[in-house]
Amino acid sequence: MPTRQLKSQADLDFSLSESGVMGYTVVYIYDDSSPTHSQLKPAFELISRECPFSHFFTISYEDCEGEGILEKYNINTFPYFLVFKGQNLIAQFESETANNLSKQLRKLNVAPPLQTE
Repeated sequence: MPTRQLKSQADLDFSLSESGVMGYTVVYIYDDSSPTHSQLKPAFELISRECPFSHFFTISYEDCEGEGILEKYNINTFPYFLVFKGQNLIAQFESETANNLSKQLRKLNVAPPLQTE
């Protein structure tokens, strides 16, 4: 499923309420000016396409400021990822590489296992 951009805590709350119990919701909080973002964004989009029953969202840290998101989840570094099952936060982590992001999401069973030949 393609990623969607969030702009506020209200967007996040609504998205979590709509996600239901099937699949996961993954939120990628990023800094637009970071070179890491340009590397992770395509990887995040690719992983989202492998997971038709999960929801993938992005939100810039600038949009989080003043919304309480950073404080609520104790986020002070970027990029940062939140993983929800329904409305329950089940994991949160930092990831600076596409490979590490993929490993983290596969370990949580959000993304399917890698196919071996």
